[in-house]
Amino acid sequence: MLDKSAANKRTAERIEKIVDHGRQQAKGEQQRLAEAFTRRYFARVPHSDLCAHEIIDLHGAAMAHLHLGRKRAPGETLVHAYNPRFDKHGWQSTHTVLEIVTDDMPFLVDSVSMAINRHGFTAHLTVHPIIRTVRGKDGVVKEFVEVDAQSGQVESFMHLQLDRQTDTKKLEELERQVRRTLDDVRLATGDWRAIREAVLGMVEELEKKPPPGDIEDLAEIIEFCRWIEAGHFTFLGYSQYQLDDSGETLAVVDSSIMGLLKDSERKEQLASGGLIPMNVQAYSSASELLIVAKANARSTVHRSGYLDYIGLKRLDKRGRLRGLHCIFGLFTSAAYRRDTSEIPMLRHKIARIIDASGLMPASHEGKALDNILESYPRDELFQASDAELHATAMGILELQERQRIRLFQRRDSFGRYYTSLVYVPREKYSRELRLAIQDILLEALEGKSVDFDTLFSSESVLARIYYVIHVSPDSQPRLSVDEIERRLVEAARSWQDQLRTALTEHFGEERGNDLFEVYADAFPASYRDDYSARTCAYDIQKIEELAANGGIGMHLYRPLAASDGSIRFKLYSSGTAMSLSEVLPVIENMGVKVRGEHPYEITLSDTPAHWIHEFDLRHDGGKEIDTDDVSQIFQDAFGRIWHGEAENDGFNRLVLGAELNWRDTVMLRAYCKYLLQLRVPFSQEYMIESLVHNSEITRMLAQLFHQRMDPDAHSGDDKAANAIAASINEALEAVENLDQDRILRCYLDLIQASLRCNFFQAAEDGTRKPYLSIKFDPSRISLMPLPKPKFEIFVYSPRVEAVHLRGGSVARGGLRWSDRREDFRT
Repeated sequence: MLDKSAANKRTAERIEKIVDHGRQQAKGEQQRLAEAFTRRYFARVPHSDLCAHEIIDLHGAAMAHLHLGRKRAPGETLVHAYNPRFDKHGWQSTHTVLEIVTDDMPFLVDSVSMAINRHGFTAHLTVHPIIRTVRGKDGVVKEFVEVDAQSGQVESFMHLQLDRQTDTKKLEELERQVRRTLDDVRLATGDWRAIREAVLGMVEELEKKPPPGDIEDLAEIIEFCRWIEAGHFTFLGYSQYQLDDSGETLAVVDSSIMGLLKDSERKEQLASGGLIPMNVQAYSSASELLIVAKANARSTVHRSGYLDYIGLKRLDKRGRLRGLHCIFGLFTSAAYRRDTSEIPMLRHKIARIIDASGLMPASHEGKALDNILESYPRDELFQASDAELHATAMGILELQERQRIRLFQRRDSFGRYYTSLVYVPREKYSRELRLAIQDILLEALEGKSVDFDTLFSSESVLARIYYVIHVSPDSQPRLSVDEIERRLVEAARSWQDQLRTALTEHFGEERGNDLFEVYADAFPASYRDDYSARTCAYDIQKIEELAANGGIGMHLYRPLAASDGSIRFKLYSSGTAMSLSEVLPVIENMGVKVRGEHPYEITLSDTPAHWIHEFDLRHDGGKEIDTDDVSQIFQDAFGRIWHGEAENDGFNRLVLGAELNWRDTVMLRAYCKYLLQLRVPFSQEYMIESLVHNSEITRMLAQLFHQRMDPDAHSGDDKAANAIAASINEALEAVENLDQDRILRCYLDLIQASLRCNFFQAAEDGTRKPYLSIKFDPSRISLMPLPKPKFEIFVYSPRVEAVHLRGGSVARGGLRWSDRREDFRT
């Protein structure tokens, strides 16, 4: 046996220290009462809780509670919520304190805890002594006696320390709700015996004056009424109704109102749910003599579930409705634990279901059906009709432990709620899935609130979630059961399931399955949260192409939900993550601002990791970017810059700003470098700004270059080129900045003075040459200082610049080279 003597001794010693502290505070009769109260007050508090608080604060808490309960009238409930401060109350606590003094009644702790939870408070300490108090006629305490004594009144003192709350209005509301709850407890427990006698009276009436006709299961109904009276139902309210003189309305018999129904507000709430009858037709249409349902109000006593309702009709000699017994309460935990074979009415209902199934009870399917019904939500067994229960049970049996999603749904006969049984593969169940299913049901059924219960069985591969969706009686579902079930199936598909499907669609079945084996678990949770499986299939394609694309992949796109001009740019690489210090300058030199970056590491089992960097971009000029038009040229330009084939400078802003490809930016950069050698009085940065600011003219300059220099475009005359030049000159008239006008005219002069170039030539391997050379006619370049040579050939690449000057038609010598980069023409 467990020896509690040591723990009890330590508790007693701690209590005596509290008592000793109190002797210093009071004398005489006051001291005697305080000591007697203190010993009873802390007698059942665990020693660990007593040691967690200072002696002075424990004594102060006891004396404060004694002060609250010092004077109390019979039946009065005292409630006080406050934040004790040492300077004001003589003791202190870090929590808000709730003190209650009331008559001792059943369900006090459960009911008060529910009221506290409804306000969102958490209880950190509960002290709940039951004390027999002897009071004078004026209600003032005279002494405290043993609980089993004959004198005095047994009272409940409750001290609870809650999450601290300093809002006075919230504390006042807490006090009001606790008083209301305790009033409900008093009403319910005060009439408990009377309600039981009324139920026994119902039984006696059924036995002595049975309803006319052949009422199916009348003996079971009588037995069921005896069963609930025998400790399987917590009676909280009762009323009896009889037909009024009009014969159309059921009126309450005033003397029959008991328990919670004595509270007018509670009665109105239940009446609004259609259970407390007003219309005879609503009950006359129901064939059952006894009705079991759920009320539309939660219990404030004992448990927080919705109240159970039991209605028993009273019929006249012709079998017409003449009255009704209404019982409200809660089935006890014992009622939920009993085998259905021991519960009147249910045992016959289940026997009818099994008989209607046509299955042999001893067969495999017969045993499976019996197990389904035995584990079925007990409330549903009471409330569902035979037809509804049979259809659902057979549907569950047809699942045969297959790992699929199924929904079985029923609306209660009063239209106030739906019950939904959802079966999901156990391995797929998660809190997130439960909430997703809940949201779908609430939306589809126009639900106002929801309760749920989940069942796992060690013998089943399926998990069952039982939802009760509360709705307005006149509401209509937005979707059919089949449509809801389809949504549930989609919601239950894991990201990996969707990835397998997406890969099969994207690559074909064989290749898709192979890639799924490689990438199924490779993507981190952050990626799965951000992207769909279809997006992942595209990203996998990019990753698979990395080796063929020089170890880097790119994707510029606009998100579907983007409404602020933002675009996204993904970079794919293998091995280590790309350095932001290297990537960001390239991106920003292309005329966009980086607003955010998200890296994702793709981990594979037998190869180096891959990386996806996604950048959130916005054009620094506020321009709306059409990614369909510029995606390819942007990606080409980034790749060339990254691999060193093009310089990383402001000319790359023209890719988005003027929608030019990377080679056209190289061409414009080469002309700029040549202008600098000609001592043009403008910096490279200002020339870039001029080209970007006048993007339409810049685009026409590129068109003019192609028209004059491309052998495939040049037709032997200059009409097309002259037309483009004329358009450029016309557009230049609208340029307001004179310096920018001069810069653009310099570009026009150089292009028109260009005789030949290698821009359109291919190297031996078919690629474009890595350098650009242009032959100029200096006589047509107004900016060139005297003396002007016969020809000049300018060579440009990211690694070298050079000029070849020729004084006549025949070349004499080679390239002029100088280590003075700024003036090698000199």
